[in-house]
Amino acid sequence: MPPKKSGGGGKGGGDKKAQLWNGIRTAQLPQLRYGLANAGIVPASRNEDGLTTFLLAASLGVDKSLAELVRWYERRDRELRLCLEQLDEDSDQSSLHISCALGSSACVKVLLDACSSLDANNAFLKAQLARKDSAGLTPRDCAVKAGKSDVVALIDDFMHESEDENEDDALGQAADGTLSSTQISKMKKLALLEKETGTKIVAGAAAGEVGAAKAERGVLPSEMPEPVWAEVVAWAASVKNLRPVCELNIDKSQKGESAQAPAGAAAAEDSPDAPPPPAASAGDSSQEPVDPALWYCHTLNRLQLRVGPQLTSLRSDGLAKLNLLTTLIVSGNGLTR
Repeated sequence: MPPKKSGGGGKGGGDKKAQLWNGIRTAQLPQLRYGLANAGIVPASRNEDGLTTFLLAASLGVDKSLAELVRWYERRDRELRLCLEQLDEDSDQSSLHISCALGSSACVKVLLDACSSLDANNAFLKAQLARKDSAGLTPRDCAVKAGKSDVVALIDDFMHESEDENEDDALGQAADGTLSSTQISKMKKLALLEKETGTKIVAGAAAGEVGAAKAERGVLPSEMPEPVWAEVVAWAASVKNLRPVCELNIDKSQKGESAQAPAGAAAAEDSPDAPPPPAASAGDSSQEPVDPALWYCHTLNRLQLRVGPQLTSLRSDGLAKLNLLTTLIVSGNGLTR
């Protein structure tokens, strides 16, 4: 399906949303990530043309943007599912339908990998391939109708590999020593989770590797000190409950304002205006009045931190641990370096 307007984007929700839509259209990935982190976008958000982020990237055939969108959501399976399930309001076509009709093999491959990563038996992938648009066509039918034989072959090969997946997993690799695209997709996801948790995840012969990885995600980093701040305690609870929080808003300023507890996290018992914890280890010269456990909140992509004038510096080694962090807001402090 061609884009409804040549621009494909929209100013819609202001500068931040405009940057997101423009980042998708132009494959400017830093701009795209900034928009995702700051524009208040959810899977069902649409631009002025009625397109979601996934539908826009698919309609323009911008595989780099589509892959970046998948990477953004792949640690949040429920949201990734919703993104992949969104339909064009006129044609009832999913992003997979649109990519198949356009003949964008790269986009189709990204979407197939994303769908196959969501469960062990590829039930979600099969459901998306069986979904029919308003004309009664499946994604593969759209490729056939448009004469995109390479896309048809890609879908057929991908599904053939998926059907052989259990046998390949048991052997560890195919007879010729290669890995299927589905296995590679799973390996990438496991690698991301290992990096996120700091825990080695051993892939077994069973088909439930991703589910096992999610269980591992419930383990806090072994070197993490006991949390002191209420918000960090609540973050730790969210990880243990397998619903890791990705954003924290912490206010420990002089007025002792109550900081917002992360959405979906368990309530913490300690007082939000408790005095700052002691500085980190004696070997650390920074002496910042920040809960040392904060730097082990490894799932955060957005952190707003207000402590007050006593916060004059941030630990570079602490920030380095937050390798998923894309937005850091530290206004209202006494930072000098």
